[in-house]
Amino acid sequence: MNKVKFLLIAVFASVLLNGRAETKPLILVGPDEYQVLCISPNGTWACGDFNDFSYEDHAFRWNLVSGEIELLDTEHACSAWSINDDGVVAGTFTSTTINANHAPASIPGYWDGSWHAVELPEGAEAEGIGYGISEDGHYMCGSVLVKGIYKGYIWKDGKIYKQLSSKSHAMPYAISPDGQSATGWAFNSNRTATYWNAEGKENIMSTYQSPWSSGRRFSPDGKQIVFFGGWDMESEVDILRAIYNVETGEVTNIIFPEKIQDFDLFDISNDGLIAGSINNMAYLYKDGQSMLAYPYLKQRGVDFTNIDMMTLEGDTMPTLFRTQSLSADGNSMALLYYSKAQSLKSMVVRLNQDVVHGAPSHLVAKKMKKTEQVKLSWKAPLGVEGIKGYNVYRDGKKVNSQLVANNYYFDELTSVGTYTYKVGTLCSDDTEVMSEEQ
Repeated sequence: MNKVKFLLIAVFASVLLNGRAETKPLILVGPDEYQVLCISPNGTWACGDFNDFSYEDHAFRWNLVSGEIELLDTEHACSAWSINDDGVVAGTFTSTTINANHAPASIPGYWDGSWHAVELPEGAEAEGIGYGISEDGHYMCGSVLVKGIYKGYIWKDGKIYKQLSSKSHAMPYAISPDGQSATGWAFNSNRTATYWNAEGKENIMSTYQSPWSSGRRFSPDGKQIVFFGGWDMESEVDILRAIYNVETGEVTNIIFPEKIQDFDLFDISNDGLIAGSINNMAYLYKDGQSMLAYPYLKQRGVDFTNIDMMTLEGDTMPTLFRTQSLSADGNSMALLYYSKAQSLKSMVVRLNQDVVHGAPSHLVAKKMKKTEQVKLSWKAPLGVEGIKGYNVYRDGKKVNSQLVANNYYFDELTSVGTYTYKVGTLCSDDTEVMSEEQ
């Protein structure tokens, strides 16, 4: 595991509340060639893949509270496809313990500080993909190659929980929040967008088929699935992009004012905001209204002035080419773009960011050698303005006599023992927001 220096650009436009700025948009910008694939439902984590131009991807996890990015394996290929509210990642990693001869194998697993392999079925060819993770982190979905066919599974705590029915290949891309059902594609002469219910039974969401047909994501409340159905040029709706109601089975077509061929969709929020792209432009769609992401975000106060984005000759807007993922409330979104140096970049935009209150993060306590001191260090809350300082608490009692101005503190111990620490941010309105205990 490797901690990676992240790039942060906090770009603000004030929203006035009772005469003072309370919330502002916040933009976090990732390093070159880091592609975000998923944001956690609560908007505090993101994950994806970094490509180092060696034809290998390396998974990363991005803490959207502290801004810290960490690679999950710097030596072997791995991918991170989804992440839950606690930062647990579902993906694929390289294992040398599966095969008897220790040959590298790409297998599904989850990461919670280190990679863990899931149980493989009998006859597995030591190859598979992990895609979705449940809200509580106990369930994940994915596929394993068994006798030449990709079989779909849901795992619970790393053990096979159920196999997903299919006549042939089954590839579940996402899992429901409760971990009981999944969506993706099943192969029936071609790929078919599929929902597997709590019994693991295959439900076809569309009779249309194509090489790209699949269920893409559940809404974080589990009530909706956004999917690409495929195409049928003889039908009234020649290309089917739609929302599937999990409770009723009703399909709601996504209809544009004019036929748009090159629209793809990737995620859906609880209130039906859909993330996607049209003609290589980041798009959003909701309730029959389609919107380019760039003007949509500018209207909500996002200032892209200091973002290094490429603009093609003759275009009036920079190359935001995909809205990749959304938080449950739609207020955090991941977008992909190209820099002026033509590097692939990811940004996460957080709307309505509280700029008055925020807790310190990444609190670390370290006993100093040959002294009775403990060094405490922490990260300031991102985007919070006017911080007056910090207070340090040992076992619930404040130990600093004066407000701490720096992001570190040396605590003088008077006796040997076990202690717990917290640090509080003293905000501009004199509210104190506490860190987690260390």
